[in-house]
Amino acid sequence: MKKKLFFAGMLVCVLTFGMAVVGCGGDDEPNTDPKKIVITGLTGKSGEAQIGIFSGFGENDMTAYGEGTISGASVELPLYIYSEGETVWTGNGAYYLMLFDGEAEYIFTDGKTFEQLGISGEQDIAKLPKYNITAATSTIAFDKFKEPPAYE
Repeated sequence: MKKKLFFAGMLVCVLTFGMAVVGCGGDDEPNTDPKKIVITGLTGKSGEAQIGIFSGFGENDMTAYGEGTISGASVELPLYIYSEGETVWTGNGAYYLMLFDGEAEYIFTDGKTFEQLGISGEQDIAKLPKYNITAATSTIAFDKFKEPPAYE
């Protein structure tokens, strides 16, 4: 049986739950603007997209998440604190990123292949690069993400 990277499957569950939490909002709109990630170069893709921001690979390491609708060849994803529903995320730092476009999962690799990063199995996922989030809006080209390989 083939397996994807450890947190690839975890993200789907987390985002599914996260979307349910986000959809529950009422009149409590946040007072500040969340940081945003804009993914460009989404040629031929449409529909909803989600992103997960991870500090590590443990069960409780999802820091923030975002969701948006692909428009043209890009999507803007406002970031919210995962464990706090509609609370905006304004953090800084370097994080692992995973993007889900409704059909497939992609991990930020800064454009390198998994082979170039020396990743040959799940035990090597710590070799993935982190993305440094400091600006109010980060723009990342889709080609900086790669679909995780399946390992046996």
